[in-house]
Amino acid sequence: MLYDYDKIDISGAKVISVEKRETYTVEHIVFPSPYPTDVEEAKKVHVFLHLPLSEPIGKVLFLHGLGDRNVRYLMWFAQYFASHGLIAAFMIMPYNHVRASREYPAGSYYMEADTAKAVERFRHAVMDARSTLDLLDERFPKFSHTHVMGISFGGMIATIAAGVDERIDKLSLAITGGNFRYINWLSPLTEEVRIKYKRGENHDGCGTLEKCIKAHENYMDFVKRIKSQADVYKAPWRCFTYDPIPFAPLFKGKVIMFKAAFDKIMPLNSTMQLWEAFRKPKLYTIPSGHFYSIVFKRPIARRSLKFFNE
Repeated sequence: MLYDYDKIDISGAKVISVEKRETYTVEHIVFPSPYPTDVEEAKKVHVFLHLPLSEPIGKVLFLHGLGDRNVRYLMWFAQYFASHGLIAAFMIMPYNHVRASREYPAGSYYMEADTAKAVERFRHAVMDARSTLDLLDERFPKFSHTHVMGISFGGMIATIAAGVDERIDKLSLAITGGNFRYINWLSPLTEEVRIKYKRGENHDGCGTLEKCIKAHENYMDFVKRIKSQADVYKAPWRCFTYDPIPFAPLFKGKVIMFKAAFDKIMPLNSTMQLWEAFRKPKLYTIPSGHFYSIVFKRPIARRSLKFFNE
């Protein structure tokens, strides 16, 4: 299957730094990525493991969005969860932050019109997330399942991972969505993708808005018929195989979602179609745009923590 991987020997993971805080300890852990990338900086997975000083009550994997700046702000969620008894692993996405390169600045590696390249980059992120689950399983076998929280691009990767990995039991997803017909053609963040479309870098015959709309004409009907991973890979268009929406029906656990009322980065239709594919779970609305949703980090974290502990 597309997102299968060979498990690496997590016992070889290296703790390169330890920082003690008042209610938790942070270990910066590095181990080889299971994905064979040519980008040197992305060959190793970096995880900031937040360990509560109190007796842990569970474990959660946090997946951030694209770029450098949000990593520092979003690390707060892992700190919050650890302060409230959850083992929290904050994984740095491949091609972002310390895993970005000079040739590919943080996040830009995913701005791809060539679907053959795009699917490989999504595969890398999903494989790294699953290998981080391996790390958590080996270190903390007491807890058989792991909760996952994903924000923006991290929510997309979290959804795919949850659709293919039964170890994930609960998902908290914020300001995220799917359907590249909306994301690639409406979001101001994906202007680079649209420029590449104009240069003819899409080779699947869907490199214009009109053709993309036509390709997604019966999209949700296709999603409703999905019963297995194999059904996803029978998709008529390659971009469907790294779109989170077709993976949502495969997840059997529980979900909560948060959308930003004035989000232009993640178009409303993207979020609502993902919500529909998840069978319409609890959806909270934040009175902000995409980036300023961080202002509401505390209510998002509180509701997510309550959800994880239920």
